[in-house]
Amino acid sequence: MKKSGITWTTWIDRLLERPVNERLSVGDVLFQWFFRLMRIIARLLEILAALVPGKNRS
Repeated sequence: MKKSGITWTTWIDRLLERPVNERLSVGDVLFQWFFRLMRIIARLLEILAALVPGKNRS
């Protein structure tokens, strides 16, 4: 059973596609670290969802 559409990690990757020549302010750095953290959490959730059989979910 394949997931259709875009996974969370690719969606967040697209959010992070920003012009390289932008000047990085403190807010931009925090923003990038926040989304890196969200990306790791999304990956963990995908792994957990893959480990749990769909029919046993309550």
